[in-house]
Amino acid sequence: MCKDLGGNRYECNGTCPNSGSIWGTGLYTADSNVFQAAKHMGIVPCTFQKINAPACGAYIGTAMNGINTSNYGNYGSSFFLIKVDTISKEIDT
Repeated sequence: MCKDLGGNRYECNGTCPNSGSIWGTGLYTADSNVFQAAKHMGIVPCTFQKINAPACGAYIGTAMNGINTSNYGNYGSSFFLIKVDTISKEIDT
């Protein structure tokens, strides 16, 4: 099950359907499917945080972890993902 926990936090066990468009690799267009991005990055199953980022001039698509992303040109905003347990460890140290 994949769900939005609010506050840009999400939980995904990796079993949600492979649907929804996604552009980029590591840094994704803001309209990309966040759960597909997590699968693409190979961070599921987990709880993760979506970090909003500024525009990027180009997004490069790749095939990773069974998910294919597409290339895209300039887009107004972006995001990247961080596992929540990674954030907690960085704060604790």
